[in-house]
Formats: sequence, C-alpha cells, structure tokens
Amino acid sequence: MAAISLVATAVWAVDAEQPRGDRVLQLTPAESLFCVRVNNLSGALSQATEFLTGIVPDGFDARTMAMAKLSEMMGQERMEQVRQRGNFTMFGVMLPNGEGNQGPFADLFVGILVPVKDYDAFVGGDSPAGRGVVTIDVDGQPRAVAARCGRFALLSWPGAEDKLRRVRRMLRDENASLGDVLSAEEKKLAATAPIWLYADVEKASVLVKPMVFGKLEQIRAELKKASEKGDMPIVNLEGIIRFYGALLDMVTNETASVAVGVMPSADACRVTFAMKAVPGTKLAGTMAAVPHASAYKRALGNLHDGAVINFAAAMDGEAWEKSYHLFIDLMPKMIDAEVSQAELADLRELISKSFGAMGESLSFSFVTGGEGPGMFSMQYVFEVEDEAAMEDAIRDGLHVVNSEMYRKFMENFGLQTRAAVESDTETYRGVRINAARLTFETDDEDSPQGQMIAALWGGGFDYRWGVTDGHCVYVIGKEADKHARDLIDQIKAGGAKGVCAEMKAALDAIPNSEKADAVGTFNYVRILNATLSAMPLANGKNLPPLNAPTEGNVAFAAFSGEDGFTIEMVLPKKHVVEIKSAFESFGKQMKELEKQQTEASSEQP
Repeated sequence: MAAISLVATAVWAVDAEQPRGDRVLQLTPAESLFCVRVNNLSGALSQATEFLTGIVPDGFDARTMAMAKLSEMMGQERMEQVRQRGNFTMFGVMLPNGEGNQGPFADLFVGILVPVKDYDAFVGGDSPAGRGVVTIDVDGQPRAVAARCGRFALLSWPGAEDKLRRVRRMLRDENASLGDVLSAEEKKLAATAPIWLYADVEKASVLVKPMVFGKLEQIRAELKKASEKGDMPIVNLEGIIRFYGALLDMVTNETASVAVGVMPSADACRVTFAMKAVPGTKLAGTMAAVPHASAYKRALGNLHDGAVINFAAAMDGEAWEKSYHLFIDLMPKMIDAEVSQAELADLRELISKSFGAMGESLSFSFVTGGEGPGMFSMQYVFEVEDEAAMEDAIRDGLHVVNSEMYRKFMENFGLQTRAAVESDTETYRGVRINAARLTFETDDEDSPQGQMIAALWGGGFDYRWGVTDGHCVYVIGKEADKHARDLIDQIKAGGAKGVCAEMKAALDAIPNSEKADAVGTFNYVRILNATLSAMPLANGKNLPPLNAPTEGNVAFAAFSGEDGFTIEMVLPKKHVVEIKSAFESFGKQMKELEKQQTEASSEQP
C-alpha cells in the first residue's frame, strides 16, 4: 500500500515528453534535493497492477485508485485536460535568499509538473493570484496554485504563490536544469523507468541530518534512563546507535546522489539502484571500475542450486581493502572503552595482507540444511596470488577474535566470543586443511535473543580452510570438513563445469549481466524455513519446520565505475507469492499452537 500512497502523491505528479531532449528534466531545477517521476502515469500504474495482482487483495487497481485521487484533488472537469499518458514529476528545491529564519524548511519549494492538453482550459475559471499564478479551487476550496510551464502546469500547495513565481523565474531565466547535471546513463534511466526517484544526498543531508541526529539523541537519552533503572536489554543499543550514527554521517557527507528506477511487469519487478560518491572522499576511494570484471565468470561453477545466497564477483583487492579500512575506522564508535591504536593498526595491516594475497575472483554460498543448532554453512572459494600469505592471514584473522578490542565490540550484541585455532592440521589430497572453532555465549541464555542464537548456531561453529592450485577453500559452519573436501575435489578436477540452473536464470534475468563485475541470487523463503522454527515461544516449545516450497530467487548484479556503482535487481513475482504463502503457513502454525494452548488450559482443573 506504501507504493500506492507514493503514486497517489506523485499522483499530483510530474512529466514531459522525452524523445527530443527530456523536457521534464529541463523543467526540473539543477539544485533539486529530490525528484520523483512517473513516466506514462496511466501505463506505469497498469504495469504496477499487473505485478501486484495475486499478491495484494483481489480487485486492487493502482490506476483506478490513483486517477480517483487525482480527480478528488483537481476536480473531474479539470482532469479532462490532463494527459494521463504523459510524464509526471514532483521535485523539491531550496530557494536562495529566503524570507527570514522560519525553520529549516522555510525556503523549501515542492512542485509538481502535470502534463496538460491546454493550460488555459485546465485553469479556466480559477482565481488569478497575480503575475502568472492561478489558485485552483475544488468545491469552493483552494487545493493548489499553478503556473504555466510550456505544455505543463507547475503546481504547488496554497500559500506557495511567491515561491512558485521564483521557481518559474529560475526556469525561465535559463538556469541549469537537472538534465544538465545528470550523466547520459542517469538521463536514460530517468526517461525509460516507469517510476524514477532521485536524491541529491549532498544537498538534502543539510536538512535531513539534523532531524535524524536529533532523534538519535532522544533515543540515547531514553536508553540512559532505562540504564539507570536497570531496564537495559542485553544488547548495547547505545553503542550500536553511535556506530550507525557515525556511518550515516560518513555516507551522507560523502555520497553525491542516488537514483532508483522501478520497472514492474506481469512477471517481475526490476529495480536499478545507482549511487555516486563525492569526488576526493574516502568513500570515492573505495570505488573504481574493476579492470577484470569478467573474472567473476570463473567463479560461477562453484555455486549450486538450493542456496539462500549465491554470489560470484571479480575482485578488486585495493577497493575492497579501502572499504574494510573504513569499517575499522568506525569500530571504536561502538566501543565504550578506549581502543588501542596499536590493535587498530594491526587489524588494518591484516586486512591489507589478506586482500593483497587475493586473486581476481571469488564465490560465496550461504546454505541451510537439516534441523537443529548449527544448520548453516558458508562456503568461499577465491583465487589467490600468494597461497602461504592467504593461509596465514585467515589464521591471524581468527586470532583477532580473542583480542580485547573484538571482545568489547561483540559485547554490544550481548555475546562473548572465542576462537580456538588448532595447531595440528590434516592433509587431504596433498592439501593442508586448517581447523578452528568459534564459540560464543550470550549474557542471558534465557532471553529471547539468547534462545534464538542457541537454536540457530548452538554453541559455535567450525572453520576449515586450505589452499591449492591457486585457490583458497574457506568453509564455516555445519559439516565444514566435508564441504571443504568436496570443494578441494572440485578444484583438483579442474574446477566445476557449467553453471547451476538458478544462477543461469539470474544471468538471463539481469540486462547486460555479461558486463557486470558481481552477480548473485537471494532466496528469502529458504531463510524463513531455517529461522522461523527457531523462534523462542513462551512455553519453551518450538514451531515445527515451515518447509515452505520455493523455486524463485531474487537476482542481482553489480556494475562498478570510477565514481560510484549500479546495482540491478530482479524480483520475480513468483518469489513474492512464495514469500506470501510462507507467511500464511507460519500464521496457520501460530494459530494452531494457540488453539492447542487454549485447549490444554481448559482441561486443567
């Protein structure tokens, strides 16, 4: 329903005809903080309805609902002058030389470009508000103010007459438009996606950050009160808030813009997410076009059907190293005590050593199997340039778990962890298999969090790793030794042959997947099957396994660039229906459990 609300607001929408130069972008100020655009409003809403049929209640029609809302806002007679197959756009811009200190949003103008057949007929009979602005009345009440912009009516809310004149003057004086600052790829997405959203993060953060950080301070004050009363949860929420606050500050300071294109159809909804970093920032330093993007194809054969997550990527060791260093810089924010700079320096050095030893491709599978604690398995295979350095780096990385810094870090989540790295190794087909076990305990094993962790992971999980023939095999979790040996067999046989059916379907679904530098799949139903039965119940019982059937997967691919990246995602309708069915089955299980509890209570004397 949130999507409908968006469209119904965008409903007052915005547009322009595209072929010969995008008129909508030309009528959107370059300084816009955000822009929401619906291309071919009638067609886009019909496509959304096709995708949502079978997911939402019967009889739902996005187009009918949106048009009814538009009629309510503008009046039915005025709607006859609206080009419903035109492109609608809503944008927000901060106007210069404001009218005094009246709050952060005093100079914000939000306008809606509505494509019209005849502007004079559209506003005919409405009350002039002076200097080209008209007040639109519906049933005797002012609903909007409007001004002519070519074949569009630029609308805003009553009371914004002066701002509307100023924006119209900006556009008329040939100031730069949004179309002048977007790249060719960004303009193509804006023109072709049925629904397009854009935000200038660098500009918008000036308005948004004070509100967000103000709210975080309120939460922190409430946590302090709870702590004084002894009501704090076992998780250190204050430390987590500090961490994510610092992360938000960095991302908003160093992200230039984000854009999202939504393309629904009867069978799937495709989403394109594009992000650009501010040049010269640390975040920008983590982004670069991968010089050997096609290397991911060498890792595809390591993936198999039935996984929760499958992922294959071309490795850019330098960019990944910088990304991890950014995370290390943020770690002290989550720790109350002083953090040793020597420990941080050692961790950075270890990260550099690890990525320096890596080769050009990596594969990762996250799979579930069986019931009971420790049901998960994480399986990595990556190419290596320096086998000895990689083997040592993994061992040294596990020893970090026993450091004082890591101990304090994990305390935020109510966990005490310890890694035991075995000095003795086994040899299989000439490959040394290293072993370790990570154990952890919760501060309160009887808490819902503690019970769920125990149900999912037991007391910890096993690690196995080894290097051979220019590859490293690294397995964590259930049956680690068996999976490690299977992967070694595969490498010794010259690598897996072919691509599994689920990954092949993902590659076919993603446009230009052959040019990506990372591809993968995600199956939400499989994680539900594994985790819902582990939910702690009040009576100490557990739900039976969900075992919801699933065949579909979310497919995704990443495309890197010098100043940002693009992620393509395809959400099959089939998988959304599977998720819906899984939750319906879960609801039936809960109702049956409640029924049994009620009957048991009634039988007690």
